[in-house]
Amino acid sequence: MKYIKGEHLECYEDLDLPEAWTNLSSFDDSMAHFRFQEIHIWIGKQVKGIPRFMVNEPNNEDDETQHFDDFDEMIDHLKIAYDNGDEALWTTQSKRTIESVQHIWDQFHDRWIYIEKYREDDFIGLNFMQGDEYEDFKENWCNVDMHISNIYHSMKDEYPHELKKVGELEFINKVFWTKVFIDSEEEYSIIQKK
Repeated sequence: MKYIKGEHLECYEDLDLPEAWTNLSSFDDSMAHFRFQEIHIWIGKQVKGIPRFMVNEPNNEDDETQHFDDFDEMIDHLKIAYDNGDEALWTTQSKRTIESVQHIWDQFHDRWIYIEKYREDDFIGLNFMQGDEYEDFKENWCNVDMHISNIYHSMKDEYPHELKKVGELEFINKVFWTKVFIDSEEEYSIIQKK
């Protein structure tokens, strides 16, 4: 997966990071910052450019940040800490078992919405297509866009009152508009660099 935020730190470019990790890095951070559910993961440079990994977990009774010098060592720690219960920590979306799929036509926003729900956890996989061409939607857009899905889960955690106030479908539409905005900002940034 291509991560944009925090890439200037050059501390995770060669790592095979799981798609389910949400990138929370910002341009003024000294470490790249990722989140998976309630677990926060920081990746930084150590002396001589060796990555340094830090993990803050909700089930750590001492509420201490764990430090690791090796990526695989950190992943092994998370597997043990979570009793191998959530493979999305170190695998991709394809390892989840689909429980339900929805195709929703939203006339107000003029878009088809794709929603996947899973047996293993409350992760929701999302995608959308602007316009009403259902055959095109079925053929090209009925798959999970991890970037959109991660934005949804970040926003759900940040704005639970808004989700409750407007309902899930309208909240999902806010996520889609956020994704459109992020894409336009990234395109603008690329143009500015040329």
